[in-house]
Order: sequence, then C-alpha cells, then structure tokens
Amino acid sequence: MVEYSYAVFPFLLSASVGTLIGIAQGALESFVARAPERATSFENPAPQATSPVTQFQLGEIGMSIEAALAVSRDTIAALERHAVQGTPMSTEERIRARAAVAYATRLSTDATTALSRIAGATAFRRDQTIQRHHRDATMLSNHAHFNYETHLGLLGSFMMGNHPRALLL
Repeated sequence: MVEYSYAVFPFLLSASVGTLIGIAQGALESFVARAPERATSFENPAPQATSPVTQFQLGEIGMSIEAALAVSRDTIAALERHAVQGTPMSTEERIRARAAVAYATRLSTDATTALSRIAGATAFRRDQTIQRHHRDATMLSNHAHFNYETHLGLLGSFMMGNHPRALLL
C-alpha cells in the first residue's frame, strides 16, 4: 500500500481554491448563455454577444480564469510530487503555495466580479445565476485562508530575505 504525506496547510488551501475557479467558470457559462438574448444598452438593441467590447472583455476574463487554473495546477503538482516522493516541502515552497492560491483566488474572484458587472443590473435578480456566483465568490474569497495581501506579503517578505512570521506554513 502506498502512503502519501501532504503538507497539510498548502494542501487544504490548494484543494479549496478549486471551488472559486469553478464558481468563475460557472459565471462565465451563465454569462455566455445570457448574452445572445441581452441587449447591449437602451440605445443599442443589438445582442450583447455581438458587441466587440463584450467580446474583448469576455476574452480577457476567460484568460484570467485559465491563468487561475494553471497556477493552481502547478501548485497541486508540486504538492503531489512531494507527497509521492515522501519529501517535505521547503519553507519557500510552502510560502509560494500560499501565494499561488491567493493569486488564483484573486484572479477567479475578479473574473466573477467582472462578469457580473458587464452582465448588467438584471443579472442581480434572484432568478439569475450570475448574482449567486458573484455572491458566493465574494463571500468565499473573504475567508482568512485566501487573504491576498497576507499571502503575497509573506512571499514578498521572504523574497527580501526576512524570516517568515506565519503560524501555518
């Protein structure tokens, strides 16, 4: 029987960020489904799906979600590599894992927020899934485990040669 030994805190963070990425992906799907039926504005009744501005925004948002996924996959691969080999993660690897999760969280949450913004006011009706995605991403990203400033600040401090002052690495 093979035993794996994961670094607990980086593993929990990495496992949790997938929820935020999934929320962003769901918001993107909801937006795309609505866009053909939604007018761009009162002045322009053309479907939002045909708007070059919307197309650019959607492309940028899609790339943010892909970047969050790539950062998360790299972090999980590093965790798994150590677990399979039975080697401990270095302090730097643990700090970088925290920073990567915080960064993926920020990318995912920003993508969800951007989608809800360009979806318009009607997207905030209770029967619209985009409002739920926005609310859930905002709430989850506010958890202390995903604190962007804390995790990136820890990385920056470490990069400057300072000893990490963190309870959980």
